[in-house]
Amino acid sequence: MILTLYEPFRHWSEGGSVYILSDLHFDDDDCLFMDPGWITPQEQVAIINEAVMRNDTFICLGDVGRPEYIKDIKARKKILILGNHDAKGAYNNYFDEIYTGPLFISEKI
Repeated sequence: MILTLYEPFRHWSEGGSVYILSDLHFDDDDCLFMDPGWITPQEQVAIINEAVMRNDTFICLGDVGRPEYIKDIKARKKILILGNHDAKGAYNNYFDEIYTGPLFISEKI
């Protein structure tokens, strides 16, 4: 348990770690245009799943892209803080909790 998290968010760390990542941009053609080496969503999920375990919490700080890849991330809890490229309502079936920013989860985060 991460006791430095504010009380409403402590459940995120029950039984596991908390991982925070942003700007996945799954299947975003603009990212591929700007960087021809942009990796595929499947490669991104594989890299995430090398660190994130089934009892962990995965927090995405926005700009998800196509949401269907979220189901392949093996975290126990999936949290989204909507980014500027995320449409409200588009991710309701993929994340356990969704917030519009900013969100202060501890004194320093």
